[in-house]
Amino acid sequence: MDWQALAQKEIQDFIKAHEHEDVASLALRKPPQGNWPYRLILDQIKSRQKSKAKLPFFYNAPGFILPPPDLIEQASSEACARFRASLFQGNHFADLTAGSGMDAFMLAGSFKTGICVEQDETHAALLKHNAAVLGIDNLETVQSGAREFLESNTQKFDLIYIDPQRRKGQQKGLNAFADGSPDIIALLPLIRRHAAKLVIKTSPMLDIAQAASALPGLRRVIVIERQSECKEVLYDIDLQNEGPAEDYIIMATALDAHGAVERSLEFSAAAERQAENMTGPPQEYLYEPGPAFLKSGAYKTLAARYGLAKLHPATHLYTGNTALPDFPGRGFRIETIIPADRKILQKHLPEGRANITIRNFPASPDHLRKTLKLEDGGDVTIFAATLAAGEKALILCRKIETKEASL
Repeated sequence: MDWQALAQKEIQDFIKAHEHEDVASLALRKPPQGNWPYRLILDQIKSRQKSKAKLPFFYNAPGFILPPPDLIEQASSEACARFRASLFQGNHFADLTAGSGMDAFMLAGSFKTGICVEQDETHAALLKHNAAVLGIDNLETVQSGAREFLESNTQKFDLIYIDPQRRKGQQKGLNAFADGSPDIIALLPLIRRHAAKLVIKTSPMLDIAQAASALPGLRRVIVIERQSECKEVLYDIDLQNEGPAEDYIIMATALDAHGAVERSLEFSAAAERQAENMTGPPQEYLYEPGPAFLKSGAYKTLAARYGLAKLHPATHLYTGNTALPDFPGRGFRIETIIPADRKILQKHLPEGRANITIRNFPASPDHLRKTLKLEDGGDVTIFAATLAAGEKALILCRKIETKEASL
């Protein structure tokens, strides 16, 4: 196989020596040796560029042959994979969509044995090679599709993990279960014969309530944030329970660069539905939940848990008279509240520079910035939002200083 040549020292040295260069420019040059698999070498350079920050475990491993760039793009970040592996343990697991191997390699540290199932022949061979390079000796690689693997054996697992393919060729964003490969819902009856627990990784674009209604036995939803972005959602399913998912736990978590928890919030989906909406006028401080905490749907729970009021039932901003250093998101001190009027704003913001965030407001940030004739940046953040009585307003704020938030 051509990929095996990538392990040669001369080729590895070439890849590392050119990893910071433009790949398109490199493609115009001749390789140092005519028999080198130059296309694969260029792919390795692309993959190193993509994996340095996202997958340092792969990037720094001597002798590791990186998966192709498209697999690197789809792979879980190392931080998310480490956190996910910390949530589950047992004797035997199977990853039915192994891909780059990051998820399986991390899960292998939490289980006695595991199986990587990968349909593509080359990718399966890479998984086997890379597991050996990393010294992971409790992981078996099987080249097979997920359905074919389940149909061809009678093995039992403590956990089956699956991250469906959400793209076909150049088409991306296939977030619904039925559009993924494999189709999870169609595969569920077969999975139930083999495992006690199923964990599904999905895109944050999939609606949690919609997904929950299609997953009997759902016991927990885990929403993961890293670098101020909602990265993924996990669905933890008890396969021995085929009842509808009416009540389940939702956990929103913000991770640091190493996969350690920085902020976390756990609540019951049923309790959130039954909770009272607490709204009120802006007070001294304004709080904006982080992306995972918004995605989790903890709208009323956040208000109750932190003693805050929402500005409006559909405006997911919170207010109170206390600085809260542990709030899972950003905190601001409110300076003034004005109508969305350019002349009034100029009196309060003569420098004409601010950051803009829109919440339940009939304009886009770009349109509002143009209307108000504002430049981006500065120390002031303007929240354009709908307040409790339905009025539209601009809330001018400054971020809470570290010292203030720790009082």
